[in-house]
Amino acid sequence: MDSGDRAQILKVALPTVVACTVMGVAVAFFLMAKGQIGLGGGVVVALLGPLAGIGLAAAIWRGAGLASRSFVSMVSGGGNIKPAPSFSFEESLIARGKYAEAGESLDRRLAETPSDNQIRLVLASLVRDHLRDPARAERLFLEARRREPSADQEFAIANALIDLYRATEQAGREMSELARFADRYRGTDAGTRARQALTRLKESAG
Repeated sequence: MDSGDRAQILKVALPTVVACTVMGVAVAFFLMAKGQIGLGGGVVVALLGPLAGIGLAAAIWRGAGLASRSFVSMVSGGGNIKPAPSFSFEESLIARGKYAEAGESLDRRLAETPSDNQIRLVLASLVRDHLRDPARAERLFLEARRREPSADQEFAIANALIDLYRATEQAGREMSELARFADRYRGTDAGTRARQALTRLKESAG
């Protein structure tokens, strides 16, 4: 866990624990005032507040972390590329909905290491899915393709472009990408499905 992770945990945990502690103390005083519990019972009830807060904060952090890691691992919607551990800062931003800040961070990192296709693909997915800029996402995916991607990255890029062209209703480009995919992965299930999708698309286009 790096310093960024620790800072994010504190931001999530502290307000939650404080709120639950205040609530626990308030409930304890209320029950004591009503004569339903004594001093010992009041102490126990008051202590339940921070304990509940810690548990709730842990659950929130875990859920947010799983969601953000899921996004970072998803380059084409299929999770074809395993994320590097060094994306923890961007993951924390994405988990809190700070997509623009995550994009700025990835932009800076890409400027520092332009040969890193992993950063480029994570940025492309963020731009496509959360910053809603399909034109820039397309440029990033195509640039990644030109930079000698790994086999997994190449497969993910092709799928991402097909999905992007379908979502933006660019039938011509979608057909071109499907044909390229079907040829590249000829003899595989994925290649066969791409060929079938291409046939259906041509038929619907008349």
